[in-house]
Amino acid sequence: MLSPHWEFQIEREEALRNKYSKFANEEGKISGQPYLDYVKEFEELMNLEKDLGDIQKVKLKLQDGMGITIQMMEALEDFVVFEK
Repeated sequence: MLSPHWEFQIEREEALRNKYSKFANEEGKISGQPYLDYVKEFEELMNLEKDLGDIQKVKLKLQDGMGITIQMMEALEDFVVFEK
C-alpha cells in the first residue's frame, strides 16, 4: 500500500540529485549557494506529509523475545496495531 508513495519519494530524490549534480566537484560534493538550495529543497521533500488514513494497519501479536522496543512500537504505530 505504501509502494506508490515510496516510489514517488525515490523519484523526487533522484530528480533532485540530477538537478544539482552539475554543481558537484570531482568528489561529488557541492558547496555555496547551490548546496544551500539543495538542502532547502531536500528538506521540503522530507517534510511532505501523506494522509495515512486510507492505509489498513497490520495486526501483530506481541510475544516474549520479539526484540522490539517501546520506541520501535511508537515509530510503527501509524502502520501496526500491537495486540497482547
